[in-house]
Amino acid sequence: MPFFRVNCPHCQRPTLLGANGQCLNVLNDGTTCSYALPIQYGHGNAKYRCKYEKHTTPPKFGAMTSGIHSWTFASGDYSQFQEFVMESGSVHLDPANNYLFLWTTPRGADPVASVFYASSGSVVSATGVLMPLNSKPQNYHHFYSNYEAHFQHVADGPGLIIEAPTAAHPDFQLYRDERKPENLLFTYDPIAQSGQRIVPLASGIRGI
Repeated sequence: MPFFRVNCPHCQRPTLLGANGQCLNVLNDGTTCSYALPIQYGHGNAKYRCKYEKHTTPPKFGAMTSGIHSWTFASGDYSQFQEFVMESGSVHLDPANNYLFLWTTPRGADPVASVFYASSGSVVSATGVLMPLNSKPQNYHHFYSNYEAHFQHVADGPGLIIEAPTAAHPDFQLYRDERKPENLLFTYDPIAQSGQRIVPLASGIRGI
């Protein structure tokens, strides 16, 4: 399961959150913050609910003249897929759109959604759930796609820690298990649009 090291949207302090975890920071009044990342419609903010509605509703084909629109077959699937990609997603890079994202195929090769391409007027089935990591934590949401040729695999497996850019560093940093220099796997700077995969050595670490 990936974990997200972010500044908590509620208490504004650094925290480590998983798909169903809560912020454990203690507030000034002695209570626990308990903020959780949005999965259910009613737990999200206005932007999350807007994305939820968008990707559970077919587009107005005649009115949509540009862009891409994806939507699930049943509105109840959205919450399930949001939880699934946050629990099981692997980290990939989309260099064309300059962001890291989580990717998973909940039903293997079977479709989970439809995608409408306005430029061609075509509708295709999608097998993948794609959650960009360039949003604020309270706005994390997903949409549907098939794996594109320009996508680049970064890391997968249990124990991944994804640290968003902060005032201390402008890049995303991916760690394995613990936030230690020797566990750093990958960095990506969205401003410079450059990434670095880290190769561990006996005497330290280096990038390639």
